[in-house]
Amino acid sequence: AAGLSVGRVGVGDPRSRWGSCTHDGDLRYSWRLVMAPNHVRRATVAHEVAHLRHMDHGAAFHALVDELHDGDVAAARGWLRREGRSLHRYRFAD
Repeated sequence: AAGLSVGRVGVGDPRSRWGSCTHDGDLRYSWRLVMAPNHVRRATVAHEVAHLRHMDHGAAFHALVDELHDGDVAAARGWLRREGRSLHRYRFAD
């Protein structure tokens, strides 16, 4: 929808981020997002895709996130603030 090129997409186990975007266009997400509500996952993807165009959190970045996400971005962000910590109780067995 944004008309942007994406490099590689990966999934990992970060402790402090739900997603990230590199200057090379690679996107990474926490595997724990699979346990979050759909609107939270979509908002997180929109956030990282918007970083492909804007590597900051300025007004243009937020306008693009709102354009890419079909729901309430603030509600998704609020859910992660309230409930996200609980997703870290799940771990892979060693």
